[in-house]
Amino acid sequence: MNPSSSKLKFYNIPAGAGFAAALVEGVLTRAHTLYGDDPSALPRFRILLPTRRGCRVIRDMFLQHSEGRPLILPRLQAIGDVDEDELSLQLTSDEDISRLLQLKPAMPPNRRRLLLAQLVQEKEKGLSWGKALGLADTLARLLDQVETEGLDLRTLPQLVDEAHLAAHWQETVKFLNIISQAWPALLEEKGYMGPAARRDNLLRLQAEIWQRRAPDGHVIAAGSTGSLPATRHLLKTIASLQEGCVVLPGLDQDMTANDWQHLNESHPQATLRSLLHECELTREDIPLWHAAACMADSRSKNIRRKLAAQMMRPAPETYRWVDLKPGDIGLLQAEDIDDLQQKLWSITCATPEEEARLIALMLRQTLETAGKTAALITPDRNLARRVTMACRRWGIEVDDSAGIPLSDTPVGSYILLIIQACSRHLAPAALLPLLQHEFCGLGFSKPQRDNILHNFDHYLLRGARPAAGIEGLKARLEELRQGRQQAEVEPISWQLSEAINKISESLSPLLQSGSMPGGILLRLVLQAAESFANTPEARGSDRIWWGAAGEGAALFFADLAGHAGDMPILKLDDLFDMLSRMMGGVTVRTPVGMHPRLRILGQLEARLVQADLMIAAGLNEGMWPPDPGQDPWMSRPMRQRFGLPAPERGTALAAHDFVQCFCADRVVLTRASRIDGKPTIPSRWLQRMETVFKAIGLEGQIGFPPAAQQLLTIARLSDQVQQPKPATRPAPCPPAASRLKSLSITQIETWLTNPYGIYAAEILRLKPLDPVEKPVGQAERGTFIHDVLQEFTKQYGEQLPDNADKIIIDLGNIRRTSMSGDTADWDYWWPRFERIAETFAIQESEWRTDSAQRMPEIKGKLDIHINGHTFTLKGRADRIDRMHDDTYAIIDYKSGGNFAKSGLQNGRHPQLPLEALILQAGGFDGLAAGKASYIGYWKLTGGKKASDTTVCLGTEEEVQNAVDNAWQGLEELIRIYSLPETPFTCRPDPERVPRFDDYKQLSRLDEWAHGEDEPAEEAA
Repeated sequence: MNPSSSKLKFYNIPAGAGFAAALVEGVLTRAHTLYGDDPSALPRFRILLPTRRGCRVIRDMFLQHSEGRPLILPRLQAIGDVDEDELSLQLTSDEDISRLLQLKPAMPPNRRRLLLAQLVQEKEKGLSWGKALGLADTLARLLDQVETEGLDLRTLPQLVDEAHLAAHWQETVKFLNIISQAWPALLEEKGYMGPAARRDNLLRLQAEIWQRRAPDGHVIAAGSTGSLPATRHLLKTIASLQEGCVVLPGLDQDMTANDWQHLNESHPQATLRSLLHECELTREDIPLWHAAACMADSRSKNIRRKLAAQMMRPAPETYRWVDLKPGDIGLLQAEDIDDLQQKLWSITCATPEEEARLIALMLRQTLETAGKTAALITPDRNLARRVTMACRRWGIEVDDSAGIPLSDTPVGSYILLIIQACSRHLAPAALLPLLQHEFCGLGFSKPQRDNILHNFDHYLLRGARPAAGIEGLKARLEELRQGRQQAEVEPISWQLSEAINKISESLSPLLQSGSMPGGILLRLVLQAAESFANTPEARGSDRIWWGAAGEGAALFFADLAGHAGDMPILKLDDLFDMLSRMMGGVTVRTPVGMHPRLRILGQLEARLVQADLMIAAGLNEGMWPPDPGQDPWMSRPMRQRFGLPAPERGTALAAHDFVQCFCADRVVLTRASRIDGKPTIPSRWLQRMETVFKAIGLEGQIGFPPAAQQLLTIARLSDQVQQPKPATRPAPCPPAASRLKSLSITQIETWLTNPYGIYAAEILRLKPLDPVEKPVGQAERGTFIHDVLQEFTKQYGEQLPDNADKIIIDLGNIRRTSMSGDTADWDYWWPRFERIAETFAIQESEWRTDSAQRMPEIKGKLDIHINGHTFTLKGRADRIDRMHDDTYAIIDYKSGGNFAKSGLQNGRHPQLPLEALILQAGGFDGLAAGKASYIGYWKLTGGKKASDTTVCLGTEEEVQNAVDNAWQGLEELIRIYSLPETPFTCRPDPERVPRFDDYKQLSRLDEWAHGEDEPAEEAA
């Protein structure tokens, strides 16, 4: 020890000793020794800790030791949180006062992001606002590193040595002029300084003041490794105070001198060695803190520390593993090995989901023993959330010290949904999740809202996408009122109309916003969010800004609104990108109602917390330790030349936190072997542990005892269901009273090929629900062609104009404007329709030489009496033409599908023969009974053969034979299915696959039928 360092008071709490408990016991002991039972003793102690979360941990530990007795706590403070008011009171010289006054305020984080993003956009013209914010965040991190290390940004241009560095690095350094030249000038102009620079200046000023005049009371800095220069300087000052000391976390005082000498930058002891070196101290100079608490370690913890030391051995010294013996890590007796087997588990799960279930199971098992505690330590936030959700299945709420991102809270997600819905002009896929959000009110009570929104979803948001905006929703509603669903929609149309009006009242300002200053756009979003959340019981503002998440969101938006002048002209998409990024960096904690004996902690807390069960999870390379990644701004040599720390510093800190957790009494290490289907690599520390066990002859004996195997098995079974039994082919037999009374002509073919489909549609009355924003497909195009040609035939049934093809295209354009769906889909298909119009006009001209009168869209029905019951056959013919010989032609337009003449003759395609049957009976509206001499499908595809009579029967005799066959088959079908014992079997004939099947999932087809060729669906 250097004589100048003899007054520095450093202490150590070894890994595994329980840092928080040992620290608190030591402080209580000192307070009692110095002040007896004086209740004002503890407030005389100031304890500086690494983070605010660490302060909460120590606070809870003091309360735990008080056992319910009233207790005045010591002052707990994060090392970086310097109290400027208190600091100003300690200043004694004009020079110190001047230094404090000269410190400009720190640039607020949100304002810094906005200003940096603007500088980036000025540098890179045409860059989107979202990408500019992403670059601004990386620049801000680089600024913090530079300021933390006390480096000079003006030396950045000197980094590039053209003889040694690639040209692209030269371009990078030119881009960094943003922070080396433009940013300092902007800070000076705005009257701010960097937050890291201000923090370090305050820490150094605090240290200098305490060097001259010690603070009142006791100062203890605990849990810090001194990884930052300003922090090391402050720790050294505190250690020199008469009533000050520094308590180090997990200094390895048993490591050999040779290993200590060869530590690399990624070793867990690297930062502590740097701190001791700067203070001119050796490990032998550091006594134990509160020796009674630290020496109360069990033999197993000593073994664990030795094992950790071997696992973390510097690379140049790992050759010594060859001669390693069990005794070298303290395994001197068989009982030691048994104890290690029971207290150190290492479990590899198949997936993160399985890992989360296993951890949740261990947490729940801990609660079964009174007073036992458990803590999960993981840097994997996704895993932490999975564990939280798994515990909720049992009604267990676990306190996650990291909180959740504001963007994932109800209020955060709600505001993002508002923006997304408006930026997409109320597209159903964006509007539906907003309407389903818990904050959606629209001025309705919850029962009213649920009922209205159910109908809103069912009728307005399903199927093809409506036109954009409020007008698109109104047009969709009007289309339903005038269409085939008129009878269903009319009773609830007023509700749907009112809901559209409510949405318009709240969102119209945003829908019409366009590009505008970001602050104004943000205000419109918040106003829309409050209005949209209104209910009869509560105002929207009271609903969304309530609770911890609401308060956090209110503070965030108030701060952001304060920097409205720094926002550029934005669109809604830009604002969405900005808020998603910014809210993702703001965390919200809701600790109320959490279980007091369970915690989910980050790595820093692992230094402080010691629970009865410590679970270190997510131990894969890239997660723990984290992947240092590639610095986007500087190569490794550039960082070294500039003076920035190597990326391995982060690995060293992660390794130190891991060792602190690893040395606890009972530890479980977990990882997932695959994530998102991709194999993972075990953490280097797990690999080193396995190597050490192999070296001492315990390979495969430590880490996965029967108890661990049993828990893993239970975790796997907890999410499994009983082996499913494949369903059999459904064949329901409804009672006679529920049997079919009527059917449309187009459904007869389905009745023949798939009776179960008829049962589901007509008896159970189940209607298939269209997907949201259903793409424009063959069915929609077929309906479009039908509607256009029917309108053309109505208008020009008597005289065919010379420009028929142009008129058809014009009618198509008119119809197209009212059609739902993505305009790009229609644009892509439109050339085919133009070919259909052209060839249809040619064919129609030739056809009309034999046709005397054309009648489109004619309804008809036929009552059939069998077995004392009446069955009604009903339908609508696409087109019936009266020929010059007073016979009729029945035509059906098809935009797809395969039909054969034999199908018309033998009843496989019964639609047109049955329409001819209705015609013979005089069942069509406005038509007397007559005979058909032609029935045919006209195929309209717009392909190389744009129009083709796919199949037709062109003589009266052929048609009559087809009618007779169809009638005979229909009569037999009605008779058989009127019997109560006849089942509606699903696809009874494997050789006849239905052209359409909306009930494949309901019938569980894939469970009982294999290898069937499913044809593509067609348009009717």
